[in-house]
Amino acid sequence: FPVTINSYPMTHSLFTLCQVLWSLQFISDLPMQAKHLASDELGNVYYVYDRYIERHSSSGKPVFRTSEFELGEVTSFDVTNPMKPFIFTQGSGKLVFFDNTLSRQSDEVDLFAKGFQQVECVAGSRGDAYWLWDAYEMELVKVDGRFQRTASSGNLAVLLGKELHPTQILERDQSVYLLDPEWGVLIFDIYGTYRTTRSLHGGRALEVSDN
Repeated sequence: FPVTINSYPMTHSLFTLCQVLWSLQFISDLPMQAKHLASDELGNVYYVYDRYIERHSSSGKPVFRTSEFELGEVTSFDVTNPMKPFIFTQGSGKLVFFDNTLSRQSDEVDLFAKGFQQVECVAGSRGDAYWLWDAYEMELVKVDGRFQRTASSGNLAVLLGKELHPTQILERDQSVYLLDPEWGVLIFDIYGTYRTTRSLHGGRALEVSDN
């Protein structure tokens, strides 16, 4: 099942869905020291460590691993497109891309050079696009594959009367969700227009299914 967790030393238990609805079958435990955990729509599970990333199959078998890197603290890891996963390092303002075998690609993106001064969150969007939270402008921005603006929410501090510092962006179907531990989940349409806020104070990670 899809999950994104900011984590410390833990045991990750793997399950598979059986034919009987909501029935789960235990497979294994896997002790780990990963900082982030994610799964893609193909059932692969990714463990993000300080200096490398591992991809495991849905049954828990290691499949691919990156070479070791020194990119600074990894803020988030996104697998919206399993063929093009990427990491975001807020300190450097950079996105680093990999292919589906976790081989590092050359198209590293410097968000500062693209004109974004203080990006705190990044997430993938369908169709080779991305969502950014620009804390300098206090707005949710959608960009295309060349990181050109295609939509934005406008300044939400002015609209809502509060300062936001979200920790996660998630696009599902025709909605976009912005998780702020202090204020909850802000919901937008696919064009970045603000709709409503759902209470989820102190939330650290978000997943959405069936609306």
